[in-house]
Amino acid sequence: MDLVPGFRMGDPHNGTVLNALRRNLTTDAAVRSAVRNTLMPRFRVGLFDPPNASNPWKEIPASVILGPEHVQLAVRAAEGSQTLLKNVGGTLPLKAVASGGPKVLGVIGVASNSSQLIIDRYSGHPGPQHITTFLAGIEARAAKAGASVVTCPATATAAACAATLKTAGVDVVVMVTKGHTEGEQHDRGSLGLEPDQLGLLQTVHTKLGPASTVKKVLVVVAGGAVSTEEADAMVGATVWSGKPGMQAGAGFASLLYGDVDFSGRVAATVYKQAWEETDFLTSSISGGAQPRGYRYLLRIIFA
Repeated sequence: MDLVPGFRMGDPHNGTVLNALRRNLTTDAAVRSAVRNTLMPRFRVGLFDPPNASNPWKEIPASVILGPEHVQLAVRAAEGSQTLLKNVGGTLPLKAVASGGPKVLGVIGVASNSSQLIIDRYSGHPGPQHITTFLAGIEARAAKAGASVVTCPATATAAACAATLKTAGVDVVVMVTKGHTEGEQHDRGSLGLEPDQLGLLQTVHTKLGPASTVKKVLVVVAGGAVSTEEADAMVGATVWSGKPGMQAGAGFASLLYGDVDFSGRVAATVYKQAWEETDFLTSSISGGAQPRGYRYLLRIIFA
């Protein structure tokens, strides 16, 4: 209840809590407790302190916040938060070249070299010098394994990118992609991958052959649930990355080569794309007039 809507002016559900109080569905004490729980952490970290107030947090310099220990903590967070959803045919982990592992890796996808998509919008932004993208992390780790990495320019068409990978003789393709952009005050166009990203994967799959010929790893970077069912038959491994933070690439590279085991868990239900055809957007709370979505959906619509 702590974050239930109803207080913000302009909110489409403005008055929800007040109506609940009038109908004796909650109590004044419960509302006060919810407000206290919501605001207290902000008071504790000084968000409401006047600018000239003495605040111990203000004395911590950026050199400490972005120091080696904290960067290493970000690496461990990236290692522990990414989830292996699928792994067939011995796709992962990769081995060093000397042990029979791949000699050439292809790294593609809209999120492969992005320093923005790996960090959530409500996070602090440490600056590019403190960020390890997926591409940078894979390049560094592949070099230690004796392998090389090839990628495609951001402006390359799907066909040109597939041709580049085929010419380079890649053994493994790692595609770091995302779903439709999630956010507040707008609906996503689909639960699946963005059309251009799905098209890129399909083109690469057609050009390079099945997963038995060239291993393919799909990595999904997103702040909301994304259905990968359309891509499933084309890849040997699927990784849910979420928003792994500033050391996303370093953490993923360790997982890719098995330096650490995958231990992440998906903390949300991922519905099939067929869910888009249901009437969930018009579902209402106990027959009321306000639409509230899947939280109050009574039918089972996922496998």
